[in-house]
Amino acid sequence: VVLGVRTTPPPQVTEACGDAPDWRCVGAAAAKGVSVGLPSPERGDGLAVLASGVAGYFDRTDYATNDLRDDPELGSWFDSLTAKSHTQSLGDQTPLEAGVAATGRFAIVGSLEADVVTLPRSRGVYDAIYPEPVVTSDLVLVPSAGGSADDAVDRLGGAERVGEALAAAGWRVPGQELPEGTDAAVRLPEGQGTPSPGVLQALRDRWED
Repeated sequence: VVLGVRTTPPPQVTEACGDAPDWRCVGAAAAKGVSVGLPSPERGDGLAVLASGVAGYFDRTDYATNDLRDDPELGSWFDSLTAKSHTQSLGDQTPLEAGVAATGRFAIVGSLEADVVTLPRSRGVYDAIYPEPVVTSDLVLVPSAGGSADDAVDRLGGAERVGEALAAAGWRVPGQELPEGTDAAVRLPEGQGTPSPGVLQALRDRWED
Protein backbone atom coordinates (compact mmCIF):
# COMPACT_ATOMS: atom_id res chain seq x y z
CA VAL A 1 0.00 0.00 0.00
CA VAL A 2 1.28 3.45 -0.90
CA LEU A 3 0.24 7.04 -0.35
CA GLY A 4 0.11 9.10 -3.51
CA VAL A 5 0.82 12.74 -2.65
CA ARG A 6 0.58 15.47 -5.26
CA THR A 7 4.01 16.50 -6.50
CA THR A 8 3.09 20.04 -5.48
CA PRO A 9 0.96 19.43 -2.38
CA PRO A 10 -1.40 21.99 -0.82
CA PRO A 11 0.11 24.05 2.01
CA GLN A 12 -2.08 22.23 4.56
CA VAL A 13 -0.22 18.99 3.75
CA THR A 14 3.16 20.64 4.33
CA GLU A 15 1.89 22.21 7.56
CA ALA A 16 0.59 18.89 8.88
CA CYS A 17 3.25 16.56 7.52
CA GLY A 18 6.38 18.46 6.66
CA ASP A 19 8.43 16.59 4.07
CA ALA A 20 7.46 13.11 5.30
CA PRO A 21 3.70 12.48 5.03
CA ASP A 22 2.32 9.50 6.94
CA TRP A 23 -1.20 8.27 7.60
CA ARG A 24 -1.65 10.06 10.91
CA CYS A 25 -0.74 13.48 9.52
CA VAL A 26 -2.74 12.84 6.34
CA GLY A 27 -5.84 12.47 8.52
CA ALA A 28 -4.92 15.76 10.21
CA ALA A 29 -4.53 17.43 6.81
CA ALA A 30 -7.92 16.06 5.73
CA ALA A 31 -9.47 17.70 8.80
CA LYS A 32 -8.13 21.01 7.45
CA GLY A 33 -9.83 20.53 4.10
CA VAL A 34 -7.25 18.55 2.10
CA SER A 35 -9.02 16.18 -0.32
CA VAL A 36 -8.02 12.59 0.40
CA GLY A 37 -9.30 9.75 -1.79
CA LEU A 38 -9.47 6.15 -0.59
CA PRO A 39 -10.95 3.20 -2.49
CA SER A 40 -13.98 1.61 -0.83
CA PRO A 41 -13.18 -1.31 1.50
CA GLU A 42 -15.80 -3.27 -0.45
CA ARG A 43 -12.96 -3.62 -2.97
CA GLY A 44 -9.92 -5.78 -2.27
CA ASP A 45 -7.51 -2.89 -2.69
CA GLY A 46 -9.68 -0.62 -0.55
CA LEU A 47 -9.66 -2.87 2.47
CA ALA A 48 -5.87 -3.16 2.33
CA VAL A 49 -5.55 0.63 2.05
CA LEU A 50 -7.89 1.20 4.98
CA ALA A 51 -6.01 -1.37 7.10
CA SER A 52 -2.77 0.42 6.22
CA GLY A 53 -4.21 3.77 7.24
CA VAL A 54 -5.27 2.54 10.68
CA ALA A 55 -1.95 0.70 11.10
CA GLY A 56 -0.25 4.03 10.44
CA TYR A 57 -2.44 5.73 13.03
CA PHE A 58 -1.52 3.17 15.71
CA ASP A 59 2.02 2.66 14.37
CA ARG A 60 1.51 -1.10 14.52
CA THR A 61 -0.35 -3.78 12.61
CA ASP A 62 -1.61 -5.92 15.50
CA TYR A 63 -4.37 -3.56 16.60
CA ALA A 64 -7.64 -5.11 17.81
CA THR A 65 -11.31 -4.16 17.85
CA ASN A 66 -11.03 -2.77 21.38
CA ASP A 67 -8.32 -0.38 20.09
CA LEU A 68 -10.79 0.90 17.51
CA ARG A 69 -13.42 1.34 20.21
CA ASP A 70 -11.35 2.76 23.06
CA ASP A 71 -9.05 5.30 21.40
CA PRO A 72 -10.70 8.69 22.01
CA GLU A 73 -9.07 10.39 19.00
CA LEU A 74 -9.47 7.65 16.40
CA GLY A 75 -13.09 8.47 15.51
CA SER A 76 -12.51 12.05 14.41
CA TRP A 77 -9.26 11.13 12.62
CA PHE A 78 -10.98 8.26 10.77
CA ASP A 79 -13.98 10.40 9.80
CA SER A 80 -11.73 13.17 8.46
CA LEU A 81 -9.61 10.69 6.50
CA THR A 82 -12.59 9.01 4.82
CA ALA A 83 -15.04 11.93 4.48
CA LYS A 84 -14.15 12.98 0.93
CA SER A 85 -14.30 9.40 -0.32
CA HIS A 86 -17.94 9.12 0.76
CA THR A 87 -18.99 12.15 -1.32
CA GLN A 88 -17.35 11.14 -4.61
CA SER A 89 -18.98 9.13 -7.37
CA LEU A 90 -16.10 7.41 -9.12
CA GLY A 91 -17.84 4.61 -10.99
CA ASP A 92 -15.23 1.99 -11.84
CA GLN A 93 -12.33 4.38 -11.31
CA THR A 94 -10.01 4.24 -8.34
CA PRO A 95 -9.24 7.52 -6.55
CA LEU A 96 -5.78 7.33 -8.15
CA GLU A 97 -7.26 7.14 -11.66
CA ALA A 98 -9.77 9.88 -10.88
CA GLY A 99 -7.04 12.11 -9.44
CA VAL A 100 -4.88 11.70 -12.53
CA ALA A 101 -7.81 12.31 -14.88
CA ALA A 102 -9.00 15.43 -13.04
CA THR A 103 -6.11 17.41 -11.63
CA GLY A 104 -7.02 18.83 -8.26
CA ARG A 105 -9.69 16.28 -7.43
CA PHE A 106 -7.58 14.55 -4.79
CA ALA A 107 -4.45 15.98 -3.21
CA ILE A 108 -3.66 12.60 -1.63
CA VAL A 109 -4.81 9.09 -2.56
CA GLY A 110 -4.39 5.66 -1.05
CA SER A 111 -3.48 3.00 -3.57
CA LEU A 112 -1.63 -0.22 -4.27
CA GLU A 113 1.88 -0.01 -5.63
CA ALA A 114 0.84 -2.14 -8.61
CA ASP A 115 -1.74 0.45 -9.66
CA VAL A 116 0.76 3.29 -9.39
CA VAL A 117 3.45 1.65 -11.52
CA THR A 118 1.01 0.52 -14.24
CA LEU A 119 -0.62 3.93 -14.63
CA PRO A 120 2.14 5.88 -16.42
CA ARG A 121 0.24 9.16 -16.35
CA SER A 122 0.40 9.09 -12.55
CA ARG A 123 4.13 9.68 -12.71
CA GLY A 124 4.71 13.35 -12.31
CA VAL A 125 1.26 13.80 -10.77
CA TYR A 126 1.66 11.88 -7.52
CA ASP A 127 4.77 10.97 -5.58
CA ALA A 128 4.49 7.45 -4.15
CA ILE A 129 5.28 7.25 -0.44
CA TYR A 130 5.49 3.93 1.39
CA PRO A 131 4.00 4.48 4.86
CA GLU A 132 5.21 2.50 7.84
CA PRO A 133 4.33 -0.10 8.90
CA VAL A 134 4.13 -1.65 5.43
CA VAL A 135 0.86 -3.40 4.59
CA THR A 136 0.54 -5.58 1.50
CA SER A 137 -2.21 -6.99 -0.65
CA ASP A 138 -1.28 -10.50 -1.75
CA LEU A 139 -2.62 -12.40 -4.74
CA VAL A 140 -3.70 -15.96 -4.09
CA LEU A 141 -4.52 -18.46 -6.84
CA VAL A 142 -7.65 -20.39 -5.86
CA PRO A 143 -8.69 -23.19 -8.23
CA SER A 144 -12.35 -23.88 -8.90
CA ALA A 145 -14.11 -26.61 -6.96
CA GLY A 146 -12.75 -30.03 -7.82
CA GLY A 147 -9.58 -28.63 -9.40
CA SER A 148 -6.05 -28.30 -8.15
CA ALA A 149 -3.69 -25.35 -8.04
CA ASP A 150 -1.16 -27.21 -10.21
CA ASP A 151 -3.76 -27.86 -12.91
CA ALA A 152 -4.84 -24.23 -12.82
CA VAL A 153 -1.27 -23.01 -13.24
CA ASP A 154 -0.72 -25.44 -16.12
CA ARG A 155 -3.85 -24.16 -17.86
CA LEU A 156 -2.51 -20.62 -17.53
CA GLY A 157 0.73 -21.57 -19.25
CA GLY A 158 2.91 -22.59 -16.33
CA ALA A 159 4.30 -20.87 -13.25
CA GLU A 160 6.90 -18.85 -15.17
CA ARG A 161 4.33 -17.40 -17.54
CA VAL A 162 1.97 -16.57 -14.67
CA GLY A 163 4.80 -14.82 -12.84
CA GLU A 164 5.73 -12.80 -15.92
CA ALA A 165 2.11 -11.73 -16.43
CA LEU A 166 1.75 -10.61 -12.81
CA ALA A 167 5.04 -8.71 -12.91
CA ALA A 168 3.90 -6.98 -16.12
CA ALA A 169 0.75 -5.97 -14.23
CA GLY A 170 2.86 -4.23 -11.59
CA TRP A 171 3.02 -6.91 -8.89
CA ARG A 172 6.16 -7.96 -7.03
CA VAL A 173 6.79 -11.59 -7.92
CA PRO A 174 9.63 -13.72 -6.48
CA GLY A 175 12.10 -14.56 -9.23
CA GLN A 176 10.92 -11.72 -11.51
CA GLU A 177 12.46 -8.31 -12.02
CA LEU A 178 10.75 -5.56 -10.07
CA PRO A 179 8.29 -3.60 -12.21
CA GLU A 180 9.57 -0.25 -13.50
CA GLY A 181 8.65 2.50 -11.05
CA THR A 182 8.83 0.25 -8.00
CA ASP A 183 10.98 1.42 -5.10
CA ALA A 184 13.49 -1.41 -4.78
CA ALA A 185 14.69 -0.05 -1.43
CA VAL A 186 11.34 -0.91 0.14
CA ARG A 187 11.31 -4.51 1.29
CA LEU A 188 8.05 -6.33 1.82
CA PRO A 189 7.33 -7.74 5.28
CA GLU A 190 7.07 -11.48 5.80
CA GLY A 191 3.35 -11.18 6.50
CA GLN A 192 0.68 -8.98 4.98
CA GLY A 193 0.57 -6.65 7.96
CA THR A 194 -3.21 -6.78 8.12
CA PRO A 195 -5.15 -7.35 11.35
CA SER A 196 -7.46 -10.28 12.04
CA PRO A 197 -10.57 -10.87 9.88
CA GLY A 198 -12.77 -9.62 12.73
CA VAL A 199 -10.88 -6.32 12.84
CA LEU A 200 -11.08 -5.98 9.06
CA GLN A 201 -14.84 -6.39 9.30
CA ALA A 202 -14.93 -3.77 12.03
CA LEU A 203 -13.09 -1.37 9.71
CA ARG A 204 -15.65 -1.99 6.99
CA ASP A 205 -18.46 -1.37 9.46
CA ARG A 206 -16.88 1.87 10.65
CA TRP A 207 -16.50 3.01 7.03
CA GLU A 208 -20.23 2.47 6.52
CA ASP A 209 -21.29 4.28 9.72
